[in-house]
Amino acid sequence: MESEERLLHTIEEFSKSVGVSIDTVRVWVRDNKIPSFKIGKRRLINIRKLKDKMDLDDN
Repeated sequence: MESEERLLHTIEEFSKSVGVSIDTVRVWVRDNKIPSFKIGKRRLINIRKLKDKMDLDDN
């Protein structure tokens, strides 16, 4: 069985996966450079929307 890629990451998970600090990811979120949304106190990064945004930016 293939493992599915997670579509949502916390700021901490995303920072580890891309190799930058948590503060850097928070700045990117604040500046709307990466798509995110809040559920309660937790902010989640939408990986699918990020990939779509990157595809649009490449064109």
